[in-house]
Amino acid sequence: MTDFPELRGKKIFVIDDDRDNLESLGRVLRLMGCDTVLFSSPLEGVRAVESDPPHVIITDMKMPEMDGMEVLRRVREVSPSVPVIVLTAYGSIGGAVEAIREGAADYLQKPIDVESLKGVLLKALRTRGMMEELESLREKVVTGAGPIVYRSRAMERIMDMVRTVAPTKANVLILGESGTGKELIARAIHDLSPRKEKPFIPINCAALSESLLESELFGHEKGAFTGAVSTVRGKFELAQGGTIFLDEIGDMPLSTQAKILRAIEQREIIRLGGEKIIRVDVRVISATNADLKSRVEEKKFREDLYYRLSVFTIRVPPLRERKEDVRHLLFHFGRLVAEENGLPWGGFAPEVVEICESYSWPGNVRELRNAVETMVLLSGGGEVKREHVPREILDAVLLRDRSPIPVPGRASETEGVADEVLPLQELEKRAIVNALKATGNNKTKAAKLLGIGLRTLYRKVKEYGIEESSE
Repeated sequence: MTDFPELRGKKIFVIDDDRDNLESLGRVLRLMGCDTVLFSSPLEGVRAVESDPPHVIITDMKMPEMDGMEVLRRVREVSPSVPVIVLTAYGSIGGAVEAIREGAADYLQKPIDVESLKGVLLKALRTRGMMEELESLREKVVTGAGPIVYRSRAMERIMDMVRTVAPTKANVLILGESGTGKELIARAIHDLSPRKEKPFIPINCAALSESLLESELFGHEKGAFTGAVSTVRGKFELAQGGTIFLDEIGDMPLSTQAKILRAIEQREIIRLGGEKIIRVDVRVISATNADLKSRVEEKKFREDLYYRLSVFTIRVPPLRERKEDVRHLLFHFGRLVAEENGLPWGGFAPEVVEICESYSWPGNVRELRNAVETMVLLSGGGEVKREHVPREILDAVLLRDRSPIPVPGRASETEGVADEVLPLQELEKRAIVNALKATGNNKTKAAKLLGIGLRTLYRKVKEYGIEESSE
């Protein structure tokens, strides 16, 4: 048998607990020119997919350790673009049909005919090519801070908006709860814009006092205040030609808002303690988890600045509204954490994925990232199992499943609504309480975990009446 040019060098994983069948199919594939790796253990095969995905997987259906359907499900979780071909005995294609419904690329009947094998492999490779092209458009936009990982239509719409506004000069306002990835969206806009070779300068407006914030934004001259021993350029100057990202803009003092408005409208700033007008060419992207319109009505945010900042507005949905992203974020962060800590990557047990998909993630992607880090470290590089899941996540999922709380006299209004749906204020309060518990009431660490400024955290603690005893 001569090899087939279309298959030459293609990496094929074969999974079958029957060593005779495994070796036989392996010999045929090698003669066809394929780079073939054989696994008699389905679990080892799936783990190999996670670390080094092949071009195609061929798996038997009936195996004691893990059947072909489970192999298919796990492969789709960790590497959805890899086609899976299932093997079935002659005359028993029911399982193969079910596998195709679940996403298998095709099936082969035993004994295997070489021409059929070639045709199915070529078809699977074409499928992989189309899926990879789709993935390059949908799954990730790589920014300076890393990839944006998603599968949901909700995030696809967000990324469409990013691609639309990025090439323009428009200022952008990004709205969303803490931990939804607003800075990643801002970086994506910058990295897809004509300014991508210039600086991207972020600043958390809620993390600094009014005087320090103005110094950070606009710089200061030597002697402008006690301790100003030299002239320092501010963020607007450092971002010259690029993008400045104003995070937590809703907590900015009114006096600073006036200076930001001047910088946007006049494209000029004056350093603290200085008189010289400095021209700046900077795109402004801002973000907040606050309701800016309400703050405008309350006279806590300038209306003219609001309209200058919100020429183009993007609302990033919370993770609970895009559940289909959870498993892909799990595996993305899992591999990342394992690599960062020099651990092998053992994957997630299906039960853990189900638990994580059932949880509401009030802290959004940031909370999920932290939970994954905890789970991977506890697993020691093995498979992440139920016992590695943080207790607060297990408790929340179990409480929701076992104790739905009816609303008296409101059955007709709430019928069909998910039990876990809670007012946003309650979700925010719970996230703050959980963060304080997780950090031993260290408010600085809790604010960092939540992605908000320390002043914002103190305000929220007071607003929600969170007592020390409940923290």
